[in-house]
Amino acid sequence: MTYNGSVIWSDSSIDQIADSLAESDFCVIEDFLPAEDVKRLKSVMNHHREQETFQKAGIGQLQNFQVDRDIRGDRIKWIDKEDALSPTKMFLEKIESFMRELNRCLFLSLKDYETHFAIYPKGTFYEAHIDQFHSSGARKISFAFYLNENWKVGDGGELRIHNNDGHLDIEPIAGRIAIFRSDTVLHEVMSTEVDRYSITGWMLDRPVGLTFV
Repeated sequence: MTYNGSVIWSDSSIDQIADSLAESDFCVIEDFLPAEDVKRLKSVMNHHREQETFQKAGIGQLQNFQVDRDIRGDRIKWIDKEDALSPTKMFLEKIESFMRELNRCLFLSLKDYETHFAIYPKGTFYEAHIDQFHSSGARKISFAFYLNENWKVGDGGELRIHNNDGHLDIEPIAGRIAIFRSDTVLHEVMSTEVDRYSITGWMLDRPVGLTFV
């Protein structure tokens, strides 16, 4: 099954989004940011890519961290909130606002978030997994914001969410954000036929500096 719904975040629909997270553990929002802001963020990513600041992503935490391209093939750059360029700061402000709204609606006690740019080069993927680490339960809500302009069927890179009915494929279309529970939602990134751009992150129930304690 492929996602083809439409949910627009506004003051009147935040409750609907919260209900979807509470009932289905995930939600998809179209046009989370305007097209011009998406273009600016894509330019920031390309700038960092040209500066060769992306690194191979790994799995695990601290001493269990390892790079395994048979499990995931993306390259990432963590976002420093203090040093973020203007378009990135605008995105982070939107995430912070959204996090406050989720706290208000769902009483999640979210306190912080961490996020990175992610590029999946052609032919890469990420096998099925759950985002919350065994050693730390800090991650509560995951999000993936997509920057793939002119994405079309056949380009691949769909976010596949596994559920009791089988699975749901969410196309990584520019401006769209997928939000889901970090501790329950089994998901994967399907193999991509083109470079796939996103900003991925996690909302936490403790400050970032305490997530590994």
